[in-house]
Amino acid sequence: VGTCTSYALARLRFRGKRLVLALVVSTSMFPGALLVVPLLRLFTDIGWINTYQAMVVPNLSFALPLALWNLTAFFRRLPFELEQAAMVDGCTKGQAFRRIILPLAAPGVFTTAIITFVVAWNEYLIAVSMVNEQSMKTANVIVAQFTGQHGYDQPFGTQMAAGVIVTVPLVLVVLAFQRRIVAGLTSGGLK
Repeated sequence: VGTCTSYALARLRFRGKRLVLALVVSTSMFPGALLVVPLLRLFTDIGWINTYQAMVVPNLSFALPLALWNLTAFFRRLPFELEQAAMVDGCTKGQAFRRIILPLAAPGVFTTAIITFVVAWNEYLIAVSMVNEQSMKTANVIVAQFTGQHGYDQPFGTQMAAGVIVTVPLVLVVLAFQRRIVAGLTSGGLK
């Protein structure tokens, strides 16, 4: 969704394009704490409490503006002449996007995917508000809800150890794809 929308915002000319980009930026500026109560009320009314969509939809609304903003800037840096050359060779706009632009944009798309993954992984407020069932809680919520031996103790050592274990998947993903992340962050840096 983010890739196709960003491409449209970067390449197509239409009325209100600047307004759409301004709305994307303005929606990402709302603090999560401001949205919890209305979302909780809405999800209670439609029966989404203790469901996965109660966590996915708000995360999508937080991660998608970040992806749109990053990818729109990335697609603007790609030369338009590549698409024109592909269309001269017989490609449609969709084929030019799929065969030419998307492979060239892979480092930026991949870097944006990693960044939005980290943002979604670290989300706490929505996860703690929308889900009460133990089997559906995210790792961040479970770590925060550790209790001490007597119920009143705060087990800082256990929470810190669990925090390190929860962080390991993120570190492994970043280490495994370090070259692509660096390529995505530095692509378009020189002309």
